Amino acid sequence: MRIFLAALLWISAIFFTPSLPDKSPYPPLLSKKFPLGTPSAFWASLLGMRRVAADIVWIQAFQYYGDRYPDYTELEREKEAELARYPLLLSYWQQVARLDPLFSHAYLTGATTLAWDLKRAPEALELLDEGIDFLEEMGVKFRLDSIIKTEGAHLLLTGKYEYYEELLWRMRTLRTVLIYINNDEFEEALPSLNALARLKDLPDDLKSMLAQIYERNAYYEEAFHLWALLHRNSLDTGLKEIAARRILAIHSKFKARSE
Repeated sequence: MRIFLAALLWISAIFFTPSLPDKSPYPPLLSKKFPLGTPSAFWASLLGMRRVAADIVWIQAFQYYGDRYPDYTELEREKEAELARYPLLLSYWQQVARLDPLFSHAYLTGATTLAWDLKRAPEALELLDEGIDFLEEMGVKFRLDSIIKTEGAHLLLTGKYEYYEELLWRMRTLRTVLIYINNDEFEEALPSLNALARLKDLPDDLKSMLAQIYERNAYYEEAFHLWALLHRNSLDTGLKEIAARRILAIHSKFKARSE
């Protein structure tokens, strides 16, 4: 009986989904934009629970990734070849975004982990470009002035951007930062960097990246502010410990300057 039901659902997905009216911004269940993922995520999406499926893959992505917040001073000492680890991470983030294309943290956190932690900027830009293209297409197609986004910190809950262009702006701004930083052009990246740093609701991964960029370029006050926010507000104990160490290090530099 279970095999029969599974086969029936599978056949329905193949023949019924493409014939649905084009009234949804979500990609068809079975399409080039929707590669089959884990069984649990696939069956959840097949039953119409795509956002639940996205949450499942979101959690699985971090299980795959392991340590989300390596100490960047230690990361610098690693061999370049070791940065090729987690070869499937881009696929995980894309799977989340394709299941729930309004899952903003999938783009922002995903691009940060790829470009900064793993030094794979082309993959980060590929992820951001996919999200930007989707939002631009959705805005024209559905004439939306606002969208519902999914907060990574609160699975299955939604918040609302006043204008969908706000999320587009964040993704474009992050894209600009990553391009300039990847080319060692800090001064050119600084306006976009400052604009992102002023936002209060960025993912912790992105705040950490911005703090590290500031600190490496001797913008210690800006770095101190972001590390202090992370130490006070982050729920991740590993990141809080890193933030505490960086706060002490920057404080020592301030103290040395004043002597």
